[in-house]
Amino acid sequence: MKATGFDLTRRPSAGRVLAVATAAPALALAGWLLAGLPLLLLGWFAPLPAFLLGVPLAAALCLAGLRRLPAAVEAGAWQTASVLAIALASAVFNALFHSEQLVVRRDPATYAQYAAWLARHGSLPIPYGEAAFGGPDPGLVFASVGFYDFDGAVVPQFMPGPALLFAIGHWLGGVPGLLLVPPVLGGLAVLTVAGVAARLAGARWAPLAAALVAVSLPILYTSRTTFSEIPSLIMIFGGMALLLDARERLRAAALGINLLPVTPGLGAGRAPTPAWAKPSPRPARRPAKPSSPPAWRPVEPPPRPTSARCGGAWRACGPRSPPPAPRSRAGRR
Repeated sequence: MKATGFDLTRRPSAGRVLAVATAAPALALAGWLLAGLPLLLLGWFAPLPAFLLGVPLAAALCLAGLRRLPAAVEAGAWQTASVLAIALASAVFNALFHSEQLVVRRDPATYAQYAAWLARHGSLPIPYGEAAFGGPDPGLVFASVGFYDFDGAVVPQFMPGPALLFAIGHWLGGVPGLLLVPPVLGGLAVLTVAGVAARLAGARWAPLAAALVAVSLPILYTSRTTFSEIPSLIMIFGGMALLLDARERLRAAALGINLLPVTPGLGAGRAPTPAWAKPSPRPARRPAKPSSPPAWRPVEPPPRPTSARCGGAWRACGPRSPPPAPRSRAGRR
């Protein structure tokens, strides 16, 4: 497998485009989360520091993870174009039919309210805010589905990872923009699953895998609203794709493929086979000793049996004896 860095002087192959496009979403999401979580813990999760820190970190992870990406995917132009088209169609379809779960009754509304709070305030926990309800009251309870009442504040039930991603849409377009982030992530999830299928089964099966994932009911349901399953799917399958690429890169390094100078007589792009990888020569077999012909011995003929008269007729006990000559009829007369 070829393992080289980015070469901007030539046009990338379709297989390389597919490999990069299916591994980059997980790296980009990981970079954004690595930048957003410390900012949230410090109470500084705001648009300016998040973009100033998250975008360069995501770009650095993509560059580090993809610059020596092995050519592990042998794909044609139509296969790569089909996968990208299916992922884009999935994102557009789910964006047109996205849901708007904002009243806290299930997980999607909890994540939506969680992301809206982080986008506006950038810190946790959430204070009570009794003044909005007319002041403290014995019947006023702040614990609800998806939120805990802990130490005089409200704490969301879930981890902040998906909310940190959904907050980007709130910064760009308010609550409608927040609700459009899941369809975009759903299209990226279809792309990463197709990339893993291309690495394991071949690029010819990548469009079919993308289509089956895009039309499956769990993906359709979780790509239309603020669930955590779609970001988790991107991270899991993106990590699998990167793991497969790392295995190919280590295998190429162990075999010395395209990592050593070109040896004359081997052609470009090939390296000499290491001594430990060459098969050990078999010991030469000793020539077979010609067998001597058996000694010739004269064979004595068996003794000739004698004829005997058995039952009034001439019969040969060994070789047949000539019968007597018949008498003529004229002699009888």
